[in-house]
Amino acid sequence: MVQLRRRGHRALALVRLSKDLPLVRDMAPARWLRRAHRLRHPFLALLVFTLATLIAPAALAHGELDVARSTPGPGSINGVPPEAVELWFTEPLEEARSSIEVYDADRQRVDNGDVQVDPADPQHMRVTLPRLPDGTYTVAWRSASLVDGHVLQGTFEFRVGQARLPAGAAATDGERPAPQAVALRWLTLLGLAVAAGWWLLGLLGARLTARSRRLALTGAAAALLADLALVPMTAYLPPGDLPRQSLGQAFGIMPTPWLARVGLDVAVVALLGLLALPTLRRRWRPLLALGALLTAAAVLTLTLTSHSAARESYRPLAIALNAAHLESIVFWIGGVVHLAATPRLWREQSSPALRRFSRLALVLAPVAFLAGAANAGVLLPLSRPPWTSPYGRVLLLKTGIALGILVLAWFNRRQIQTGLQRLVALLRSLRGEAVLGMGALLAAAVLALTAPPAPAQIEPLHLRFDLDDERYAHLFMSHPDTGNRDLTIWLSGPDGTPLPDVQRAYVTLRMLERPIDPPRLRAERQEDDRWLVPRAPFSVKGWWMAEVEFAGDAPEPEVATFVFLLPDPIFIGPEQREENDPAAEELYQAAIDRLSRLTSMSSFERLTDGSGNSVTTEFAFAAPNRLRYATAVGGESIAIGDTQYYRDGNGTWTAQPRARPVRFPLAQVNYYTNPQGLTLGREMEIDGEICRLVSFYAPADNTRGEVWYLWWVGTETHHIRQEAMVANHHYMITTYSDFDAPVTIDAPEVASR
Repeated sequence: MVQLRRRGHRALALVRLSKDLPLVRDMAPARWLRRAHRLRHPFLALLVFTLATLIAPAALAHGELDVARSTPGPGSINGVPPEAVELWFTEPLEEARSSIEVYDADRQRVDNGDVQVDPADPQHMRVTLPRLPDGTYTVAWRSASLVDGHVLQGTFEFRVGQARLPAGAAATDGERPAPQAVALRWLTLLGLAVAAGWWLLGLLGARLTARSRRLALTGAAAALLADLALVPMTAYLPPGDLPRQSLGQAFGIMPTPWLARVGLDVAVVALLGLLALPTLRRRWRPLLALGALLTAAAVLTLTLTSHSAARESYRPLAIALNAAHLESIVFWIGGVVHLAATPRLWREQSSPALRRFSRLALVLAPVAFLAGAANAGVLLPLSRPPWTSPYGRVLLLKTGIALGILVLAWFNRRQIQTGLQRLVALLRSLRGEAVLGMGALLAAAVLALTAPPAPAQIEPLHLRFDLDDERYAHLFMSHPDTGNRDLTIWLSGPDGTPLPDVQRAYVTLRMLERPIDPPRLRAERQEDDRWLVPRAPFSVKGWWMAEVEFAGDAPEPEVATFVFLLPDPIFIGPEQREENDPAAEELYQAAIDRLSRLTSMSSFERLTDGSGNSVTTEFAFAAPNRLRYATAVGGESIAIGDTQYYRDGNGTWTAQPRARPVRFPLAQVNYYTNPQGLTLGREMEIDGEICRLVSFYAPADNTRGEVWYLWWVGTETHHIRQEAMVANHHYMITTYSDFDAPVTIDAPEVASR
């Protein structure tokens, strides 16, 4: 009798549930209520994680001369043409040998030619620009360091116009979009989704309630307010160090798609308000279709202010894929939000609207997933793992959310098919799907404002070796990696043009970390007086030496020695060793201990930038704070403590404060801290002493970028006799001598400050 009574109560409860779903809470167990109350926590955690991923700082300072930052940034998309190109370097610049040139797509120079090093900040160089039309521009820069005379050069591109990014968007890979811009973009997407879901459910025959209409109206109004808030955000929270603007100025630079979206937002809000009038009830269906079209058009404008629309290649495809992805996810998630928030819309389990939406979701979900994946394939370079960039990390997070939504959508479909007994589980699952859907919209907002990474391009390696009497040896490798690689070598004058007086050329390869010595290779003369060594055998990864001989009429051949690392860590990507060889670690520590006790030292440095430029410099060091150097092109400088003296072409000395005071040998020791992958190599003789080779990697810290080293360490004295180094724009071979020998470095007699 008791069991029959309990069954009767359950049947009555199910009948009441089928008529009035809000009673689900009354009949749900306390445990389910607690879980439903906690549904907000996954979303809050998702929000915190995503914003933390975006805001985390990533920049590291370099210890050598390099570009610290630039305006405009490399690869940036500028809605407003920049008035100047400005570069900030890590060391003071020598103005006479430093330059910036800007070229358009036709290789015509377009800058004003007024390049200048800032007198108040010798690390800052700029050149002004005329009003640039839309297009792609190339910046070619050249810098000469006042500290050590190193001359480096490089190029990067930026774009003007073509597709204005919204305020707060990241313009370059690695840059984080402004959190307030992400929040407004997400609010716009979420508000439009809530409105879109209401129109869709109405068209599918759901019994729309006043509560659901108010929810849709609230969402549309929130989207409108978020779009309007972009104007004061642009005016009062400009990116970087840009000055604030007036509201009128900010409104004047807002892109056309934004203006269209604001108008569409207003139309959607007005239509939702008018539908409260009883006189319009008979015309609901055409008005529902109109509202859905207006909302879809508003969503479409979002694709026109994103990085998909800013592409130069595959731009129509990227826009189409992004539009398909956003439209499908907005209508799908919007419908789920309404079903989860207002269960009266599907009061009966057999509601035709619920079943129709379930079938439609089986179409919208795959479209959203596949279009998003295809768009990511267009934007993300295939040669880089996705977790190596902020864009890729957020994309992986969004993919995980999307998979979770698909699982819940499949579960909900099963609940609808099983009948009345699963209503409580269905409501719970719908709310979980709605929470994940809002997370997916947040990830979509982040991705729309995050710059996708630039493709990792394999660049050729071009090393230059300074010989005597203004002659240079060149080694060129189109693909600096292991395997059988073509080498091109030639002898040139200062302009790089091959000299025709070479009669024979040879290359001798030696693997420096293993006993691998390929036979001597004879080069083949080419029509342009360069010499080709086809399929040179670089059989293993690591440090290699190439000894190049050029024979002509002179009794002795001209010989140049190149040392490089394969695969090249700058142009190809590093191959890091994780463990240290104990014997190499012991020899490294002995060399560091010996270096830290030096009172003086001399060095001869050959530096090339990997792009065919080079400089040769002689250094002298004296403890505790003195340095003197002279370059092959005539530059000379003396540094004592925190003061640097420079001699110009007329022999006049001037003085400037150093960014960092000279510390010898402490500064040299600090170059080599935190070594990784210490490896013991072969034995070679340097300056009459048998040396053992030690290679290692020094990760980036707050004083330097990442560096790869190879040492020749004396087995008796533990002096570092020779060093090869690879870093960004640096391929250097340095020979050390005169250890603890007497040296005098004094301030110049004629100096002005």
